[in-house]
Amino acid sequence: MPVEVEVKGDNLTLRIEQAGSSFEGKVLDGGNKLSGTWQQPGLKTDLLLERSAAPAAALAAKKLRLTPPYRESEVTFLNPAGKFRLSGTLTIPSGEGPFAAQVGLLGHGEGANVALLAAAQPQNAPAFVVSLAGYGQPGRDVLRRQQGEIMRLIGTD
Repeated sequence: MPVEVEVKGDNLTLRIEQAGSSFEGKVLDGGNKLSGTWQQPGLKTDLLLERSAAPAAALAAKKLRLTPPYRESEVTFLNPAGKFRLSGTLTIPSGEGPFAAQVGLLGHGEGANVALLAAAQPQNAPAFVVSLAGYGQPGRDVLRRQQGEIMRLIGTD
């Protein structure tokens, strides 16, 4: 959302028209503090913001690299008859297989997963149900990559 900023001396006004919100206050302590009134529909309150060093937990989180519980490989399938290619990310759970298989097809809406196809063997039915419930999939990172690849392929990235 756009924010209109107005500074006159040590007076600061922020207006967010789309949200019907505003802040009116003063810049204090050489810019290290903002003190004033925050207003939005149904709320008007005093607000004090102070610059501080980042907490240790926030600094540690920036350095943290989580290892996902799966392996990834980029794959591409060519269709000579249709003269197109389908690209995606193959994710394989950590540990020993065999694993149930599923294919997520991305729809033309934003982030729409329009179908999940599971292996047609009875022992894989629970994996299919779990996938439909939103579990068992690596998550949004894979969907973002799929969307990015589709956008790249159709030239809208």
